Amino acid sequence: MSEWDFVTQMAEESDCGLMLDVNNVYVSCFNNDLDPEDFIRSLPHERIVQLHLAGHTDCGTHIIDTHDNFVVDKVWELYQLAHKLTGGVSTLLEWDAQIPDFDVVHGEVLKARDLIYNESETLKTKIRVNTNSTASEDPAQRPQRSATIPQPAIFVAAEVE
Repeated sequence: MSEWDFVTQMAEESDCGLMLDVNNVYVSCFNNDLDPEDFIRSLPHERIVQLHLAGHTDCGTHIIDTHDNFVVDKVWELYQLAHKLTGGVSTLLEWDAQIPDFDVVHGEVLKARDLIYNESETLKTKIRVNTNSTASEDPAQRPQRSATIPQPAIFVAAEVE
C-alpha cells in the first residue's frame, strides 16, 4: 500500500482533517525515489486543512527534514500545487533550528503570501477574460469539503505586511 493510500484510508476511517507538510513530502519522495507531484495529487485534498512549509538539509545522497533553512524552489512549486488542489487552506512556515533574524523568516512568509495572491489574481483574471464560461465560478468545480472537518476561511487577507 502506498503512503498516500494509507493516509487517505486513515483519514477517511477516522473522519479527520490532514496537515500536509509539503517539505516532508519533498524530502520523503527524494529519499525514496518517488514523484512528489504524484504524491500530492494522490492525497484526499478535501481533507487537507493546513499546509506546512520548511527548509531541509541536502546531504547529496539524501535529504533530512531539519526545518532549519530556506524553503527551496521545488518545495515552493509543490506548495503552489497543493494550495491549488486544496482550494486554498491555511499555511504555516516552520523554522525550528538555526533561526535567523525575524526579517529573514518574515520574508519566507511573504513569499507564501505572494504565491497565493498571484494564484488568486490569475484565477480572477481568467474569470474576467472568459465571460462566456462560468466553469471557474461553478461550485461543482471546486474541491468538495466534508461538513464535519473544520475548515479555515479560504480567502483571508494576509495580516502580515
